[in-house]
Amino acid sequence: MADLLQLPVRPRSRHARRPYQVRKLDGGGDVLTTRIITARNDADASRQASDLADRNRVELWSTSRLVGQFGPLDDPIAISIRLLADRSSITLRGRRFSSATPVAE
Repeated sequence: MADLLQLPVRPRSRHARRPYQVRKLDGGGDVLTTRIITARNDADASRQASDLADRNRVELWSTSRLVGQFGPLDDPIAISIRLLADRSSITLRGRRFSSATPVAE
């Protein structure tokens, strides 16, 4: 029976927009608000979600797929930066490296 029916198949327009869900989280990871946005693709949705992340962490979802996370980190990566003296080699995990190749000890 399915062979007899010819349903029209239209390609998706390049202007078609898909729904995404933006979840704004508090410091403990609980959802504060949820907002539905529409976007052409993941990159467009990511741009919109990052604009919505003011001082809160934001997650961007497409159905059950996590697209990205935006906003401030829970813990700072560095609280200060200190300049080091100019060195031609460094020691990392007991191995010494020069600017070009590892140095044999």
